[in-house]
Amino acid sequence: MCSFFFVYRYFSELTEYGWDQSEKFVKIFVTLGGVQHLDDSAVVIKFTENSMNVNVNNLNGKDFGLVINNLLEPIDVDKSYRKIKTGMIAIYLKKSREGRHWSCLTSIQKRIKDQQDTELKSSDPDNPSDALVNIMKKMYQTGDTKTKQMIAKAFAKIRK
Repeated sequence: MCSFFFVYRYFSELTEYGWDQSEKFVKIFVTLGGVQHLDDSAVVIKFTENSMNVNVNNLNGKDFGLVINNLLEPIDVDKSYRKIKTGMIAIYLKKSREGRHWSCLTSIQKRIKDQQDTELKSSDPDNPSDALVNIMKKMYQTGDTKTKQMIAKAFAKIRK
């Protein structure tokens, strides 16, 4: 008689990370408490020329994942790597084109930034308050609950 036991672990998508860059690398920093105690094989990173996928298996009974697609520029898969540090995974994406500055991490973020910049520049130059109103609208659209409340209060005071 055979018995099978399946262990299901909760999966958590990682959505917060920091990034920086040098002439040769784009560095991504993912904070994850206790990751340094895992076996090296529990942290798996797959690179493609335009993406990166992180999987952390069985950290305190949970699995974690982070996927970043559509990188702004291509990376050298063979020279990209990761380091496990205390409470953090540091991922080094080797730039295929060294020396090129990345204004954003992904092409989607770049497109959104460019669109927002265009909208702000398209304000009426004879009415500078239009630019301020556009900035406030953008802050309201992308802000958290407290930011929205603060902006709503400010607009209410203006209208009185």
